[in-house]
Amino acid sequence: MKAWVDKRSIRSKMVLSFLAVVIVPLGAIGWLLTGELRQMALTSATEQITHNVDRVKKRLNDVLIIPQNISSQLLFDSRFSHLVNTDYSTTYDVTLAYSQYQTLEAYLQVYKQIGNIRFYMDNSSLLNNWRLFRATEEVQSAPWYKTALAKQGVPSWLSVRDETNQNRPALSLVQMLPFPNYQTAGVLVIPVNSSLINDILLQETFETMIIDENNVIVAANREHTIGSTPEELGIPTGEEDLVKAEVNGVASQVKIENVSDNNKPNGMKIVSVFSIENMTRDANRLSMLGVVVTLLAMIASGVVVYLLSGVLLKRLKRLHQEIGVVAEGHLEKTVQVDGEDEIGELSMQFNKMLSHVRVLLHEVNLSNEQRRALELKQHEMKLKLLASQINPHFLFNSLETIRMRAHVQGSRDIASVVKDLGKLLRRSLDMSGKAIFVEEELQLVRSYLHIQHFRYGNRLTFSIEMEPSSANCSMPPLVIQPLVENAVIHGIENSAAGGHISIKTKTIQQGLFVSVMDNGVGMSQKRLTDIQQMLSNDHDGDRIGLANVHSRLQMLYGGDAGLHIKSEPGQGTEVHFFLPLIKEEGRCEVS
Repeated sequence: MKAWVDKRSIRSKMVLSFLAVVIVPLGAIGWLLTGELRQMALTSATEQITHNVDRVKKRLNDVLIIPQNISSQLLFDSRFSHLVNTDYSTTYDVTLAYSQYQTLEAYLQVYKQIGNIRFYMDNSSLLNNWRLFRATEEVQSAPWYKTALAKQGVPSWLSVRDETNQNRPALSLVQMLPFPNYQTAGVLVIPVNSSLINDILLQETFETMIIDENNVIVAANREHTIGSTPEELGIPTGEEDLVKAEVNGVASQVKIENVSDNNKPNGMKIVSVFSIENMTRDANRLSMLGVVVTLLAMIASGVVVYLLSGVLLKRLKRLHQEIGVVAEGHLEKTVQVDGEDEIGELSMQFNKMLSHVRVLLHEVNLSNEQRRALELKQHEMKLKLLASQINPHFLFNSLETIRMRAHVQGSRDIASVVKDLGKLLRRSLDMSGKAIFVEEELQLVRSYLHIQHFRYGNRLTFSIEMEPSSANCSMPPLVIQPLVENAVIHGIENSAAGGHISIKTKTIQQGLFVSVMDNGVGMSQKRLTDIQQMLSNDHDGDRIGLANVHSRLQMLYGGDAGLHIKSEPGQGTEVHFFLPLIKEEGRCEVS
């Protein structure tokens, strides 16, 4: 797969990337958003119908509470109890008693929530006056009457035909009122005002209905459903819940809510039905609009990507051509690609790289020239040393013969000095210009100082302090010895009292620090200035001196690696230098 992609052009890769990064995710997002939009519509409608049902329930309870309060008041009304339980002897007595009790009429005048009040009592002396009725056999055989007696004073909400209003069915409170003092009971029927119930339901946009405890629709904002049962319409009537159902052949959501009296279900239910198609109509329309907008966005973005890839490809081809010219060796050429984007920045960075390459080439050439000059000076130095030798092997053999003869004759000091001189000459002749360890350089210095000590006796003392960490550090040969020789000749030899030479090597700040110090005659400020000027010039003398060492160090390690001299008259002289190091596996090398 990777190999196949690598073979494609930039434009092909951009188009494929557009398909993978834009088209597919955009399509997936569109599909998800469409589904989410539909679900949001359903959720919103569900919340709305729940809110509507709660509103209907609250307003319905405001209506139903009035009949309940009237029932409670009549239950404890002693005048009413005496009125319905008295055995009247004459019609006049009944009429007089009725006229003296106007409570029921007052209820009807005060409360618009009720249609009328009817009380049925098994008392043959009572007269029917549209408020009080004798409980005839026909009445006592009615289902609602039997239900009231069976529930023993618990109120019921049933659809009862109102004989005072053209025998029309009405949602009514039906409750048995017991009279313990008389060992009797009657049934109270209070129909609610149907117009108020209808006003409550007609304000709802969804199909809403009220079902009594006999599972009969007693009120609805669709009049043709009144008197039917929910099962006939395909409406489930289980526990209160939000369920899906086929109502009249239409997929719908059904909200069922129980109606309560004093937080106890009274058998009535409020049912609201809404079509899923109506709920999602706007969502479907918006979804289709979203699909169209998504397709247009895909097409427009595809065209933009195609055109933009063409512009980028043209600039990349130009950059490729310019780089090809540079690759042929024309380093003086610069790449010119317009723009301030990544491609333009790439051309600028490439030009900077070319500039750095040209600088590096110049530095490499300069370094090679300096290295060749150093090698030439080293060869010249070696030739000068060799020029003074007629036959090195003859000289070494002669020195060894002298040393052995002195040793046999007991002149151990002479033998030791001749041995050190042989080491010194052999090391000088074996010098190849390659780096040596600090420890080896100090061995050469120690041999030289032994010879000078033999020469000057107690006028010359010396000390060598080599920090163990600096022993294996590499450095150029014949660097410390010329400094020591200079200290002996110019610092100690001119002092009548002699002096002490101290050599120290240590590693500090990732570098090798070497100092040669004497307590000889020192030098004046003018002399010190002359020497420093000599070091700054390319001095080419006939001896291996300070200028030679200074020049070699600077050519190898840069200007900061040269010699640094401090001196005061009568206080001696210190010469030191610093070489950067690279430490690897316990050893350190000059970088």
